[in-house]
Amino acid sequence: MLSHHAPDEQDYWSETVEIETVDGEKVKVKTSLLRVYPSGFNGYDAYMDIPKNTPHDPYKFKKVYFPKLDIHWEVITTPTESGIKGDFRGNHTPTSNIPGNTPAWIFGLRNCSN
Repeated sequence: MLSHHAPDEQDYWSETVEIETVDGEKVKVKTSLLRVYPSGFNGYDAYMDIPKNTPHDPYKFKKVYFPKLDIHWEVITTPTESGIKGDFRGNHTPTSNIPGNTPAWIFGLRNCSN
């Protein structure tokens, strides 16, 4: 069974990343969560989720650049709708005051900076 947390994971909320698409286009996207695994975890070096209402086609995402850490990742999974709900994500009712708390696409990433 896969674990859901790594001891050295680092979370970055509401960060802007640069996405390179399969068409070579570069677009800026605001993440809901970018979770970085410095030593790798469950086959990933990072995990990213973005709001489902992004104007960009998530199926065309090829690479991700995070300027804050100067890291490039390759997208290694197709976008999947997040199953996480409640206070963390998905509770976008009028009484929810959690910013960025909307349905999301999730992606698995592999470091390609080296």
